[in-house]
Amino acid sequence: MEWTPKWMRLYVESRLQAMINVQITGHGGKNFFDRGHYPSEAPNGTAVEVAVNNSWEAAGVGPWAPFDQSFYLNLDLAVGGTSSWFPDNVGGKMWFDGSETAMINFAKAQNTT
Repeated sequence: MEWTPKWMRLYVESRLQAMINVQITGHGGKNFFDRGHYPSEAPNGTAVEVAVNNSWEAAGVGPWAPFDQSFYLNLDLAVGGTSSWFPDNVGGKMWFDGSETAMINFAKAQNTT
């Protein structure tokens, strides 16, 4: 990973293989939070919706936040989850957040043909 206040580049082994080049202040000068298209409210595992605010803006940092400080990059491959981020009964979700067998339900619902 390489980055400056204007851009970030991510690649594996060398830039010749594959590279992601991200302009920090993207199209229209949007910061990373705005480019994330976060909802104004989100579930938090209870019946209460919580406001989703740009905490970086409140801290008075530049548009490159949170990449304006050292961080760990965690590469992961994940699908779904039971955190209520993906609402039940919407968009063909094949499991319910409260299910103790959510992973099994997802696997059984797969169409492998």
